[in-house]
Amino acid sequence: MGGREPEERPPIEILGADPGVSSTQQVALGPRRPGRPKGWLLAVVALVVAALVASVALGGTDEDDEPERAADDEPRDNADHIELGGRQSTTTTQPTTTTTLAPLGPLFGRPVDGALLVGDGSSWELVDLTTGETTTMSLPIIDPHGSVGMGGGIVAVLDGSASFYPILGAGQQPDGRVLGPADVVMTGDDEHVWLLDLPPDGTSDEPPQVDVRLVDLGGAVDRSFQIPGRWVDAATDDVLLVGRGGRVFAADERGLRAISVGWTMGANGDAAVVMECDASASCALVRQPVDGSPGRVLLPIDDPEGTYYESIRASDGRTALWASGEGRASEHLVLIAADGRSLGRVPVESAVVQSTPRWLPGDLGLVATSTHGIEWIRDTDDGWDATSIPGTTRFALDQVVVVTP
Repeated sequence: MGGREPEERPPIEILGADPGVSSTQQVALGPRRPGRPKGWLLAVVALVVAALVASVALGGTDEDDEPERAADDEPRDNADHIELGGRQSTTTTQPTTTTTLAPLGPLFGRPVDGALLVGDGSSWELVDLTTGETTTMSLPIIDPHGSVGMGGGIVAVLDGSASFYPILGAGQQPDGRVLGPADVVMTGDDEHVWLLDLPPDGTSDEPPQVDVRLVDLGGAVDRSFQIPGRWVDAATDDVLLVGRGGRVFAADERGLRAISVGWTMGANGDAAVVMECDASASCALVRQPVDGSPGRVLLPIDDPEGTYYESIRASDGRTALWASGEGRASEHLVLIAADGRSLGRVPVESAVVQSTPRWLPGDLGLVATSTHGIEWIRDTDDGWDATSIPGTTRFALDQVVVVTP
């Protein structure tokens, strides 16, 4: 997604009833969406090395000289849209510091249990959703795009292994709890995640297969099986979804079974979201039950060859489809309830939202980062809208993970 620079936005307002849903979520990419670059870790390492060289040149070694991010920082340069993904090979953490900013106050107009973990993979800050208090966190260099917020913390992949990091109430340098080998983590339910251990690159005498485990946050394995092939597209609570040769398959202990002809776009509730085209080449997004029973159309697609979708599924089943195309004016969010009902459509200005939107608890909508900081995507009396939260400019261009108890 391109960078966005909107005009000044109005202050936020208090909306709706007090949320009561804790939500985890997964991000999946449609098969035709351009891949995010693979060099995000190299860029981070290069920045760290450059900083060390500059420090030695200046003769500065005192830890007290560690620069802190000021409240009026300008947005960080991410014009190259650095990729966030892939197996990591470092356990570098940032020095622990204390809170440096005055509390922002409730970010969404009222107190909300939880926090936003905002960062670029190498530096992290925790924003309390009740007080707006901002705390610098010390975490390994991990991929924020592929991390899942759940159970008061995040599950992240580092060095071929998934770990759970308790974030809420665990101090500024939480210890990770290893859950098992993984290259990719996907949302299960509120208490479980899917760990996918992908086959190694290169040739082999053995057919490739993905080792799958469904684990709780203590690392206990509830289910374990293998999927033939090299990749998994998305997951529901109960099955994984795989696209091959223009067909969509549900995968579990029983193996692969075809459920649709089309391309996997994500998951919604206990169903797959599939792009299907009929005999006249008219295409649509279809909510396809994983038992293979007839699906139902969610919305037509006018330009199937030029439209890409990124799917964000909350563990309560809600789905956001971030649609973009060859023309930036086509960018928008399609919001779907767990039962497939339409929640609305949000035009996304091509120069605003930078990070993958994440679902907030209850009826609060979604959150993302923009060139203005933290962006609140919410349902208002006039329909869905994106509003920049005042005082959050320092978080521009970062990624955000929602952490709820």
